[in-house]
Amino acid sequence: MIRVKTVISLIVLLLFSLVSRAQQMKEYYLECNPADFAMIYLYFLEEIYVPVSITYNGVRIENAEMRIRGDGSVVLPKKSLKVKLNEGDFDGVDVFNFNADYEDKSYIQAYTTSRLMRESGVPCFQSEHVRLYLNGNYLGLYISVENMDEDFLTRNGFNPNGNLYKATLDGASMSRYDNVFYHWEQKTGTGNREDLQELIFQLDTISVENYKLFLQEKFDYNAIINILAMNLLCRNHSTYYHNYYMFHDTNGSGKWHMFPWDLDKGFLYYESTISYYHTSKFWAPDNPIMELACLSPAVMADIEQRIDVLFETRVNDATISQWVDSLNLTLASSVADDTSDNLLNDNDWQTLLNVAKTAFNANYNQLKYQFQYILKPFSINKIKHRFFPGEPIQFNWDVCVSPLEEVVQYRFYLGNSADLESSYLLKAENLRDTSYLISTTLQKGKYFYKIEAYTNNFEAEAYNNYNVFYVDSDSSGIVFNEINYNPDAQSDCGEWIEIYNTGNDTTDISGWRFSDNNDTHNYIFPSGSKIAPEGYVVIAGDSSKFNIYYPDCNCLSGYFNFSLDNSGELLRLYNTTGRIVDSLIYLPSEPWPVSANGGGFSLELNDAFSDNTQGENWSSVHSFGSPCKAITDTVNPPPDNSFAKLRVFPNPVADQSNIVYYTTEGTEVCITVCDLKGNNLYKNCSTHTYSGYFAIGWNADDHENGVYLISLYENMVLKKTIRLVQLR
Repeated sequence: MIRVKTVISLIVLLLFSLVSRAQQMKEYYLECNPADFAMIYLYFLEEIYVPVSITYNGVRIENAEMRIRGDGSVVLPKKSLKVKLNEGDFDGVDVFNFNADYEDKSYIQAYTTSRLMRESGVPCFQSEHVRLYLNGNYLGLYISVENMDEDFLTRNGFNPNGNLYKATLDGASMSRYDNVFYHWEQKTGTGNREDLQELIFQLDTISVENYKLFLQEKFDYNAIINILAMNLLCRNHSTYYHNYYMFHDTNGSGKWHMFPWDLDKGFLYYESTISYYHTSKFWAPDNPIMELACLSPAVMADIEQRIDVLFETRVNDATISQWVDSLNLTLASSVADDTSDNLLNDNDWQTLLNVAKTAFNANYNQLKYQFQYILKPFSINKIKHRFFPGEPIQFNWDVCVSPLEEVVQYRFYLGNSADLESSYLLKAENLRDTSYLISTTLQKGKYFYKIEAYTNNFEAEAYNNYNVFYVDSDSSGIVFNEINYNPDAQSDCGEWIEIYNTGNDTTDISGWRFSDNNDTHNYIFPSGSKIAPEGYVVIAGDSSKFNIYYPDCNCLSGYFNFSLDNSGELLRLYNTTGRIVDSLIYLPSEPWPVSANGGGFSLELNDAFSDNTQGENWSSVHSFGSPCKAITDTVNPPPDNSFAKLRVFPNPVADQSNIVYYTTEGTEVCITVCDLKGNNLYKNCSTHTYSGYFAIGWNADDHENGVYLISLYENMVLKKTIRLVQLR
């Protein structure tokens, strides 16, 4: 927003500001095509990088790129920028996050809160104010924020090979409703988010009585108490469902840590009267890390004690007032020069700075008041995930205690939307008991419910205020039965998914939904879609490819318009009520068959009644898969000298090579790997009890770059040789 600012009347303030800026504030000069900059501002949701050069302290780096960064803030007039240096660095930094912090009119919330976090002992990003110039013109005052990556971990004393996860989207709440592939982004480490999923499950099932022992076992206990206390003191309410990191120190202590992020909505944004145990609203579930801490008297006592120590030593108005006065001198002229921020005038800014100087004592006093007087947190007892129509539903919750010994009553809400106060089907008030029974028949569908406690003076929502259950009569046994997620590049039949009906009745799947990792990726089965007992339905990603390779497939439903992830991902199948009928996470590595990862085979479930979430229950039997057929159907052997007789992928290879071969029952098969000098580097011989395709792995990374010969022998007769290039 463009505005006219008042002239700073205090010349001495301007002089001090200019001197301070020259001594302390960094200046970065960006140069790029004006049309490119206008384009990324226009298409801010696309995360498009454009070429840019950047100059700092007289040093210019040409090979760099820039994009708009941020989540909800990308729609604001002044946008944040990410600049990546493809060669070189400035003071050891090669990735810059220049935050506009448009909604922070004070310009100091992220800087002050992150500094307080660090000085309290919380591992937190470095931040500093900088002036940005674009093509020679002053672009504005920004906050340069340290990138959360391996360098951050190393600087804070952690092994950089641990698993660092970013809570990327609203809903990354560590709750049972988290989709670890959609809401979370893995920044460092290995694995397929298994440890994060396990932690979420443990948080969902741990009792309040055992929570302190759980934190001591799984977390650095002092560290988690410290950040929970700091979040309360700094009013960091925009975390817990977004804007934080979880780090699993897998190569060090083995403990979990929580790191703050994006602190522009710190101590001035939220009212100090917000309840200390309220962490989310209808758009995201409560975070059990914080909520269970509030429910546990033992953990809460440690948090309160830490709050007292922090307030007495640093997190108070005396400390912040000095910082604010210094920032006033440092930033005044840059704030005045910035015509793209959210300030109306300089008095507006000065007022906010004065408020900041008295924010922390007031917040501490409010917390102490809440700990002593407001209603104590309480929780809802979980109910079943699914009920049949007409089945009575009993809701129960714990007693909410009033420290003032007021009479506590309860409200019960039920509806089809998570925003229950705006849209509910049923609301019961003046409840004295801690239970509520619904005996009338609910329509089929997805339902949300929550409980509120209230007295004459206070109100409190129960943990968890985001609860889901389903009412439907669907008892079908529809399962994911075959997955072709990474077809062979040389014989590309396209991606496809097969589902199978294990039930005894025909199931109408009209309106059912298939989704992958991404909650926005959906295929809706068309009207009239049915699947008979022991029947199959296939959906594919590319009509032309699928029809070429499977012209006789008679169970094709349609085509989805997104791609399956070759590195593994979550697949989900929902019925018309929105209830998940089947879900699994496939992987490209053992125990999942590796020949399905680009080797020309699909993943085929051995037994449709087995646990399809376990890789050992899958095989890769048919070349190009077997859509609309059972895995026990006859495997057509490839011609004796065909490419399908022996396959090696990837080729060239950097680390492990996958060797896939076909053989018949009772045949002795030997796979050998030799270099061009004839030296035998690897040999694997076996006799198989059935005909089909088999896969083994050879670690090429143990050998030097070069060309190797992979050979297949049957009963000591050479059948096929493939040249493999090892290239690192």
